[in-house]
Amino acid sequence: MSYKESVLLNHNMILNNKENRLLDGEIRFGNNINLCFLYGKIISELDFEFVYNSKRHISKITFLMEIYQNKQKKCIVPIKAYDLLADNIYQNVKNGDYIYAVGEVENNCVEVKEIEAKKL
Repeated sequence: MSYKESVLLNHNMILNNKENRLLDGEIRFGNNINLCFLYGKIISELDFEFVYNSKRHISKITFLMEIYQNKQKKCIVPIKAYDLLADNIYQNVKNGDYIYAVGEVENNCVEVKEIEAKKL
């Protein structure tokens, strides 16, 4: 099998893998070009709120994260998460913690899909 055939086979396996699909049928990490990986420090208070009159979400959390583009230039990124992930963040993460986040850029904000806190 050539390299090109192997890449195409792996790509098709990702697209056909039903475990990587969200409830609305969107592919989670298959061919998503909007996916971003961030590492940085939380620099604001966690703003947790319940979402009323929504069929899609129960709770939401928002905060600001500081990442470094190079050694001297900082970038502040607004972050949001929903439902169980928002609850998990609210319970286990606080201002000043360093986190790894995987998410998608949406309306000048990163909607987090996965997160891991790094304890110093």
